[in-house]
Amino acid sequence: MNRATITPASVVNAICEDVVGPALVDIGFTSVGTRRWARDRAALVTDLFEFQALKGAVLSPRWGFSLSFVPSVRAGRLCWHRTLNSVKFDLVDDPVDVLSDAELAAFQVPTLHGPEALRDSCSRVVPLAASSASAFWARVTAASDLLAVCAFLKNRTCHRFDFDNYPQQSLAHAYLLARLGQLELAQDELCRTAVWADAEAPLRNDLQRSMLEAACFSAADSH
Repeated sequence: MNRATITPASVVNAICEDVVGPALVDIGFTSVGTRRWARDRAALVTDLFEFQALKGAVLSPRWGFSLSFVPSVRAGRLCWHRTLNSVKFDLVDDPVDVLSDAELAAFQVPTLHGPEALRDSCSRVVPLAASSASAFWARVTAASDLLAVCAFLKNRTCHRFDFDNYPQQSLAHAYLLARLGQLELAQDELCRTAVWADAEAPLRNDLQRSMLEAACFSAADSH
């Protein structure tokens, strides 16, 4: 009988870095944190890949985009993630959200069967995850392509979280509309976000001001 073995987190992270890192570095990525890699590619857009730790002692890959013109909210204040070391998932494609349990098994890396099994599982999952992630990243060659990505993420069938279950995605959609010059739609979208609903007046003022700044960048870009 196989018995579960607790692999220290430091060993899990080292094996993940050792197996996943080279595959991503070869296509232009840089390690930017624990089991996380990023790549500057399109203007204003950074590709992001991560092996997240889930319940059940498994690692599971997810990928998406970090957008330099979109803020996040922390402790009631706007924060910006404009460098590789501060990247954040503004739009995320997570297999856990859309795959059945049977399909998801191909993407997950158990961590309770020792370092050798962990390395083998990681080696198995990386090519599949990298292929799926590359297809997702290929949807975007310019910031304007992100609207179609939002539509794709909004309209697909989810088994776990849908688009609006990620407050950062809803906020990103609003700022993207502003950045592309659709300010009225952007303001409507902002007012529907969970971030706006939870915000006090000072934060709402900051959100509106920064959204107008995003729209101003759009006007400047058009000249």
